[in-house]
Amino acid sequence: MHGNYPNPFKESTTLQFDLSYSSNIDMDVVDVTGRIVYELSTVCIQAGWEREIQLRNLSLPSGMYLYRLTVDDHEGVLIHTKSFVKIR
Repeated sequence: MHGNYPNPFKESTTLQFDLSYSSNIDMDVVDVTGRIVYELSTVCIQAGWEREIQLRNLSLPSGMYLYRLTVDDHEGVLIHTKSFVKIR
């Protein structure tokens, strides 16, 4: 997991990560109270370096959030968590 850019962001941000194997990816955004405020349905992403998921027009108030990327491949399930800041 490389993280996201830009961070902080206003309207959109890009999550960047590497995949050793083609994988099913789930992603959700959690606020500071632990409530899920955004979910991305499962997508299959091919193996490779610097894979990306773009988040645009998130209707979230300004603040700090955690995003969880769940990677499910033939080796098992991995969960990566990082934070980002949304500004006005």
